[in-house]
Amino acid sequence: MTPVTEADALDGVRDALGLLKDREQVAARLLDASAKHSFDPDEELDWDAPFEEGKWFWPPELVSLYGTPMWQRMSQEQRILLSRHEAAALASLGIWFEIILMQLLVRHIYDKAATSAHVRYALTEIEDECRHSKMFARLISRGDTPYYPVSRLHHNLGRLFKTISTTPGSFTATLLGEEVLDWMQRLTFPDERVQPLIRGVTRIHVVEESRHVRYAREELRRQMVTAPRWSQEFTRVSSGEFARVFSLAFINPDVYANVGLDRGEALAQVRASAHRREVMQTGARRLTDFLDDIGVLRGAGRRLWRASGLLVSENPHPVPGQGRMPALRRADAPAHDPAPPTHPRGAGNGATSHNAPRTKQRTQPPNPRRDTLSHMASEVPTRTYRRLSVEERRGQLLNAALDLFAHRVPEDVSLDDVAEAAGVSRPLVYRYFPGGKQQLYEAALRSAAEELEHCFAEPPEGALTKRLARALDRYLAFVDEHDAGFSALLQGGSVIETSRTTAIVDGVRRAAAEHILSHLDVKEPGPRLRMTVRMWITAVEAASLIWLDEEKEPPLDELRDWLVEQFVACLVATAGRDPQTAGVVRAALALETAEGPLGELVRRVLPVVGDARL
Repeated sequence: MTPVTEADALDGVRDALGLLKDREQVAARLLDASAKHSFDPDEELDWDAPFEEGKWFWPPELVSLYGTPMWQRMSQEQRILLSRHEAAALASLGIWFEIILMQLLVRHIYDKAATSAHVRYALTEIEDECRHSKMFARLISRGDTPYYPVSRLHHNLGRLFKTISTTPGSFTATLLGEEVLDWMQRLTFPDERVQPLIRGVTRIHVVEESRHVRYAREELRRQMVTAPRWSQEFTRVSSGEFARVFSLAFINPDVYANVGLDRGEALAQVRASAHRREVMQTGARRLTDFLDDIGVLRGAGRRLWRASGLLVSENPHPVPGQGRMPALRRADAPAHDPAPPTHPRGAGNGATSHNAPRTKQRTQPPNPRRDTLSHMASEVPTRTYRRLSVEERRGQLLNAALDLFAHRVPEDVSLDDVAEAAGVSRPLVYRYFPGGKQQLYEAALRSAAEELEHCFAEPPEGALTKRLARALDRYLAFVDEHDAGFSALLQGGSVIETSRTTAIVDGVRRAAAEHILSHLDVKEPGPRLRMTVRMWITAVEAASLIWLDEEKEPPLDELRDWLVEQFVACLVATAGRDPQTAGVVRAALALETAEGPLGELVRRVLPVVGDARL
């Protein structure tokens, strides 16, 4: 074990990823998150609900034989049956792995202060893993499938690894077991093609495992700085060997025999499958980039990782006939963990459109609705190896989404469309928006809302009509640029409209009203003045929608001037009934000129009413 004094206090110490975080502060935050977002699967999930006919037990793209000649010969019923058994096999693998993890965690905290937040969180994680193991076991029983233990060889290798592993080696293995499965589960829980019980199980696991990943990553960074040289070198080699064992244990050949397939032929086709290799490498890519950054993937250990099939080749330029995954290796990996989903309940969204053009020949044409690994192997003429920060990548994805939502109604935009527009893979979009299309739409909507709110921000100087005209110029320019999205947003009726999206839109209206009241220099508006302002904002929205519907006629400058005049007219009408509004109108008129918009309005209106007999 690493002595306590080596890793407990590292003020100001950095590694390749930056300043190391205080161990106790990290643990305290994770304990708080655990208190808020821990779930009892026995209570949260409907274990008695029957399975739905025709639904998968694992996304088909993640089933081991997907895309192979054997897969093409299988009936749909046999494919779904295989997904059922592979889900059980992965649950069995998860139990095996989590039992190893719990023992490693107990060993890790054995000589540490039991009152520390770090140890208390480790014990909390062990509680989580106990629930997960019981949840997986119940899922296997509920699915009416066998329990699929790992081979005797791998079982005994696991026993050996628990005995000889270094502390950093233990956390490296922890991340390997957690992050590949987590990547797959983040694709599973929003997928409406998958059985609701499977989606509920994976959602709970994703929420709680995100904390475990954070804990392991922070501790591994700390250990790789403080561990002695021999421990670091042994970690590199042992983790590479564990990666090899893990990649082999990921496939249990008994599943093929249990669904009526030839075990030897199935294994041979899986090993030859470029799609399967791509799945495993993509699932491990975020982890291997992280391990590379902190110095784990070096020397003989790196060669072992490459032999495991989990590490993408370093060759930045694809060799003809060998696929294009290497070109995406460094460019798509985030520098830090994205935020996890916040609650396991609910159906989720965003997994109903799956378009994945492939770079290799397929004997069966791709189905544009089903290919989850969209654009992983898309053509990339030139890539730099500079990784974007979390905020930069998130901003890139939001900009792509905003551009799409600007010109299409939300239900016509898929995650594949966003991935293609951003030049990234569909799984990468899920890394940053694990809630799928709904979460991405809401984030894009908030971004658009912030831009709309800024439209009405004007310095409190000059004539009111000129200030309003400049604000409307920005507002109407936004409407013009985001026509389809603006219509869908304000008209409602979208299939992904929720109370949260409605609240975002209402927030824009409230912010606009506050800006306008500030232009009127009113800090405590009465009900009539506030209602007048809100009525005008509603009129602006309605006029904007009608303008879009009328093929953007009249011209924007004419629409702007007319809306300014509408506001003045509304204020004057209210001023006849409300002393506060009358005072606002008098103050505003004092800043206007005869040549300005208000003077022009008076000159146009007087001839109309001058001959009227009242």
